[in-house]
Amino acid sequence: MGFVNRHLFGFLWRRHRLSASTCALAPCVLGVLVGLIYPTLSGQREAAKSLLKIGQRFFGGSQHLDLFSALGAFTMPFQHPVALILFAVIGAIPATALPAGERGRGGLDLLLATPLERRSLVATVGCFQSLLGFMIGMGAYAGALLGAGLAGEWVHIPVGQFLVLMLNAAALSFCWGSVALVVSVHASDRSTAMRSTFILVFGFFLVDIASRLWREGRWLGNLTPYGFLRPADSVGPMGDAGLAWRNIVILLTTSLALQIWAAKAEVTRATA
Repeated sequence: MGFVNRHLFGFLWRRHRLSASTCALAPCVLGVLVGLIYPTLSGQREAAKSLLKIGQRFFGGSQHLDLFSALGAFTMPFQHPVALILFAVIGAIPATALPAGERGRGGLDLLLATPLERRSLVATVGCFQSLLGFMIGMGAYAGALLGAGLAGEWVHIPVGQFLVLMLNAAALSFCWGSVALVVSVHASDRSTAMRSTFILVFGFFLVDIASRLWREGRWLGNLTPYGFLRPADSVGPMGDAGLAWRNIVILLTTSLALQIWAAKAEVTRATA
């Protein structure tokens, strides 16, 4: 895919560090909030179980994990709707800016007039997206552990299983970033890239919701990247670590294919 340009990588970090760090910290804050709220719900927990069956099915995803247990509650940084959207957003931020954003502003011509090659440009953005994916995965992981510590439920959290879940979330984020990069390579400007990426993310998010709520339609989860992050199936006494690793491999393989697609599409463009 070409070599990573360290100067461009540094530029991307300086340009997007604030927005990327904000996205990465959000799941951490979510986990802390769960940790602060969880101990106060002990008296209402049984009543909540009977009232929130739909929420249990959406977040739990299966019968393997009780959402209202400590273990289930602290998977929220990995599967809350806000976190799921941010997993896609964090990688799309640099991808929609480069190359689509600079193409629309006319700056890409100047950038490509330097020794920087198109293949190297795409590879550098892709490498930066992998860093951002790891950052937001770490944010979710830290949020789960901090929240469990604040709630006094640390003993119920399998640190190793949550570490695999962190890698799963990072792979999901990188996959969505790769999708946004393919869109950006083909888009004429940033607004077009952002609009197309939003449609894809929102559309696949709806498919994922359907796969979670419709028992007979769980197979729909295989049609969206979101379907390959299932904390309910990956953690707990009945959690399948092999399933989580399988999901990681699928997401990373898909990401690599998308990155290669983006690089080839960028190289063969007739114009900047």
